[in-house]
Amino acid sequence: MKDSQAATTDVPQKADAAKVQFRRIIGQALSTKESINAYFKGEITIQELNARGIKFVKTI
Repeated sequence: MKDSQAATTDVPQKADAAKVQFRRIIGQALSTKESINAYFKGEITIQELNARGIKFVKTI
């Protein structure tokens, strides 16, 4: 029973996050450079960058 409750609580949270992302980017055509700068300024989260198709990779 706990597993099914966890599954149902995870799905709405992801949906809510998606709504927030789209709310922020509606009416904005952001380039990769603008998106990364917005991330460094703290205006968007790493998840929002990933949603826009921008991935950060650790380098050694």
